[in-house]
Amino acid sequence: MRLFIDPPQDGPTNMAVDGCLLAQAALGGPGLLRLYRWTTATLSLGYFQHYDDPARQSGPLAELPVVRRCTGGGAILHADELTYCMALPTDHPLAGRTPADLYVWMHERIAEAVSVLGGRAAVNSDGAVGGRD
Repeated sequence: MRLFIDPPQDGPTNMAVDGCLLAQAALGGPGLLRLYRWTTATLSLGYFQHYDDPARQSGPLAELPVVRRCTGGGAILHADELTYCMALPTDHPLAGRTPADLYVWMHERIAEAVSVLGGRAAVNSDGAVGGRD
């Protein structure tokens, strides 16, 4: 796997890079993990979501830039966070897992990395990483 650690970018740039890396993996390129941040709070919509979703037509979400992810899932507000993108070629050993299994697997790796760096984190029952006291 290759690791990319990118500087903060705006939403369209982040999504374009993710899309290019996914396309490269789909063509048989190496597996990769990209870590990145956002220069501006941005709402990303899953591949199948509609831009005109009434939930974001008024209030604070209406003011945010909106981008579309090349993956599914619901709307995500990206602000002060570290985001990751993992793309795998179809012949990679992890590629046969379900998206839910990959989600848990990746978050277990994140919790391990936090531990190695001296922090404390655990994977919650829903597969998300949470801090622990």
